[in-house]
Amino acid sequence: MVNERTETAVPVVRIDINKDAPAERVRVVSQAVYAAMIEIANVPISDKFQVVTRHSADEIIYPDEGYLGIQYSPDLIIIQVTWVGGRTTDVKKQFYQRIADEIHAKAGIRKEDVWINLVDDGREDWSFGKGEMQYAPKTAVPSLNDKGRMADIPLSPQAKITVERRGEIVLIGVNRPQIYNRFDPDAFFRLAKAYYDFDNDPSLRAAVFFGHGENFSRGIDVDAFVPLAKTGKPFAMKEGMLDPFARSQQLSKPLIAVVHGDTWNMAHELHLVADIRVASADVRFGQDENTHGRFPGGGATIRFLRETGWGNAMRYMLTGDHWGAEEAYRMGVIQEIAPNPAKALEAGIGLARKIAASGPLGIKTTLESAHLSIDESEAAAFGKLNEQFGGLFRTEDFIEGRKAEAEGRQPVYRGK
Repeated sequence: MVNERTETAVPVVRIDINKDAPAERVRVVSQAVYAAMIEIANVPISDKFQVVTRHSADEIIYPDEGYLGIQYSPDLIIIQVTWVGGRTTDVKKQFYQRIADEIHAKAGIRKEDVWINLVDDGREDWSFGKGEMQYAPKTAVPSLNDKGRMADIPLSPQAKITVERRGEIVLIGVNRPQIYNRFDPDAFFRLAKAYYDFDNDPSLRAAVFFGHGENFSRGIDVDAFVPLAKTGKPFAMKEGMLDPFARSQQLSKPLIAVVHGDTWNMAHELHLVADIRVASADVRFGQDENTHGRFPGGGATIRFLRETGWGNAMRYMLTGDHWGAEEAYRMGVIQEIAPNPAKALEAGIGLARKIAASGPLGIKTTLESAHLSIDESEAAAFGKLNEQFGGLFRTEDFIEGRKAEAEGRQPVYRGK
């Protein structure tokens, strides 16, 4: 019954009720909301912030003919709850029903006259005094430390994006399992910050992008993105970010995507950006925005088409049908299939370690040349080959590679 979240919910409740309502009715409504928060939404007992306002009969306006088949009366109660977002639709439904049932049973108010609005926001959207952002842990946002090193972000209920350094590679995970790892704006921009920090940390050579929980991600958190989408610039980058869709700037280092479970829409597009893709056998891909009155706005109309050919891409984008690991492998979208999510992540990490052991200058140049051939033209890429090839022969890593080969040992590259 209860929501899976364990983090502080930080709710603020506004209750607007008829001014003629007796004090006992106000108490019942207040307690009904509070009890539902604790028992259904897993809100800590200490988090009780409520504001009660009253209105006269002529100060509340609603359609005389009703709304969605529901007729209202002057006893209408309006309840607005603002809390940290992330609860599932089922939890919200249970929350609504519990409040309406409780108020009807204890105050005699018709359930039709209990009007509830939930507002989801982020932990950074609150200040409980002192002008401070009390619920925004400093470790929750990826950042480079004073030595230019990407900071770890451990797995916790507060961390929408996790960062785990493992030597010269880094694991970047999306962590919103309570809503199937869907990306709200905050999670998306934290991912953009993580990509920027990875790309600008000279000690890191490859990244693995994966999802915590039972699914990689079901893509966009549509409701959370509505305000940004209406601006026409839902994914506009700020300083210190690198676009996870790679629309204007590519990562200069290799990115490996490891996917499992549901990998839909925006998530599929983020996965297409990766240089190498590994999937668990249980993966379920989808690019079905057209069935929901939208369209793939994160690059699938370009990358999916480029990776698989016109017919394959249109087969799934236009119908909205989902597909599995074997079909993705047939189309060339994924390069390896592992038997389960743990083995898939293990395979992705193994690939990242192999890449990290290679010469980082050569790796970067390989990516640069390949992207140039796709993003501009083959002629442009061919035009730079001699310069790139000759430049690497003048590096310390080239000398180290030759020396290690002669000595029969593993090279130790320093990116110089």
